[in-house]
Amino acid sequence: MSVDDLAEFFATLSERRFRADQLFQAIHAQGVVRFEDVTTFPLTLRQKLSQIAVLGGMTLDSALQSTDGTVKLLMRTAQNERVESVLIPADDRMTQCISSQVGCKMGCTFCLTATMPLRRNLRPSEIVDQVYHARRYLNDSGKKITNVVYMGMGEPLDNFVGVVKSARLLMHPNGAAFGARRITVSTSGLAPRMQEFLDLLPVKLALSLNASDNRTRSAVMPVNRKYDIAEVLAVLESRPWADRQRLTIEYVMLGGVNDTELDARRLANLVRKLGITVNLIPFNPFEGAAYRRPDEDRVNQFARVLVAEHVAVTVRQSRGRDIGAACGMLDGVDGT
Repeated sequence: MSVDDLAEFFATLSERRFRADQLFQAIHAQGVVRFEDVTTFPLTLRQKLSQIAVLGGMTLDSALQSTDGTVKLLMRTAQNERVESVLIPADDRMTQCISSQVGCKMGCTFCLTATMPLRRNLRPSEIVDQVYHARRYLNDSGKKITNVVYMGMGEPLDNFVGVVKSARLLMHPNGAAFGARRITVSTSGLAPRMQEFLDLLPVKLALSLNASDNRTRSAVMPVNRKYDIAEVLAVLESRPWADRQRLTIEYVMLGGVNDTELDARRLANLVRKLGITVNLIPFNPFEGAAYRRPDEDRVNQFARVLVAEHVAVTVRQSRGRDIGAACGMLDGVDGT
């Protein structure tokens, strides 16, 4: 709940607005999970709230640690639905990948989450609660979450209201206070929502493109049949030049499907004028997958072609593959 939502709630209890500010800070900045621990409240108010409301909507079931230090957090909603989040340590950063839906309806054929039916959107409280559970998990280690990426289960822009509200909660200066450039939202390419999202929030947006032609993209990403390559790239091109610094194109490399030098050159022709970095993501295989992971030489050659074509490129290192925590491997089970 936002501060305004909390203020309305407290008004029904004949309490003044400043109680909303106190509770918001207790939940989002201090990590309080019980009304009894909101020490700025008088005992009578704490007791009343404990009888009529609850804090948080998720519980942490288990934490699985990879040999590379990645941690997969398996959480459960109040409706007993399993949701996954991933902590990815790297040098001086700790990135958390969070989920926005239970399941997904996009049908991307390279993603394990797509094999799950879409059950529902996560509420804003359930989205931010993933971050707060992770924050408590890390508390004893002294490590802190520095970046949040909406790249877990679900299509974030298909849960537009929930994602916008949750991002605003995470950025609130009296709460977790994440900087806008520390939050990235990934999308499969819901073009109308992309434009609206970029107008509403100053966070980063990553477009999952994954092909250099419409025939291939439609085969691996059914959403392309509604919003094709030209349409989604037009949204990025419409942004002011300075605004494009917060945009990225993601490209999952599927062995023998979209990883040739021709694909690289076609991709360069599509994105060169945008001035946007391409993040190459070698496919992470899972049981029953129809694709294979390209070898390292093929990935490196693809990157070299993009660089030669004057396109900025990065290659994502796969993390947590041994526990089913890498990109495209989340499915709500423990990965063991």
